[in-house]
Amino acid sequence: MLARALGLCSWCLIAATSILSCSSGSDSTAPTDATGGSPGDASVDQLVDSAAEAAAEAGIDADAAPQSCPDLSWGNVPSTKCDVIEQQCGNGLTCFPNVIAGKPGTSCTFIGNGLKVRGQPCQDATECAQGLVCVMGFCAPFCCPDLQYEICGAGGLCDINLQVSSAYRVLVCSYATPCTLWQGGCPPGQACLPQGTDGSAACTPPASTAFVGEGQPCEASNDCGDAQACVGTTSPVCRYLCKLGETPFDAGVQGGEPGKGGCPNGQSCQALSDSPPWLGVCSPD
Repeated sequence: MLARALGLCSWCLIAATSILSCSSGSDSTAPTDATGGSPGDASVDQLVDSAAEAAAEAGIDADAAPQSCPDLSWGNVPSTKCDVIEQQCGNGLTCFPNVIAGKPGTSCTFIGNGLKVRGQPCQDATECAQGLVCVMGFCAPFCCPDLQYEICGAGGLCDINLQVSSAYRVLVCSYATPCTLWQGGCPPGQACLPQGTDGSAACTPPASTAFVGEGQPCEASNDCGDAQACVGTTSPVCRYLCKLGETPFDAGVQGGEPGKGGCPNGQSCQALSDSPPWLGVCSPD
């Protein structure tokens, strides 16, 4: 998780509730293993094959790329009962990360066996094919940076840290539309929220049915509305992101209106660790 400076706490990551109801607490128990259903059509082998065809069309030498993900390059959850990258569970099951009694691992779990493949819009995990999860409104595979193109495909990025518990996370592909903080422009029902630690942002649907208001309790970054973040150690709440200095893009006003680069009355813009120097978060004085 992204530690906050000046006593502000961790910035909650993309909600696991986009996939299942995973806790953001110290431990998280995976859904009960299940059987049944027909095998999906989105195994990593098929993803790699389709990506290789696209790479060939684009003139990319697929043979020069790594052929497997380095150990734990997909996150810090070890492969115990199955591999989140290889996705070899079969029978409609998905290899999914979990933390049980403080110990991280993986298991073949039924979370959905739909027809939608990687990069297609979704509202629930049951819409996605075996081996995929529904994150930020898209069906997506688990991934590692070394095989980003092969696994995520054209237009996909291996850049979502999916929180399994407070200490463990895995990487998932993103397919969201890029946006600029404090500029708006996202489709209705989506918010422009930060991605990663460089200040880039993407249009993101809410973790649940709707975004919560500024100052309201939250569990994940996409619980909060446009140009906001979920901050807090024990009782996180949504706070506006604010502009501390010159940005690489023309948007927002330092000291302006809330949601446009400034803060509400009674709050000041404070620096964030693991973020560019121009990006801050509003904190009560």
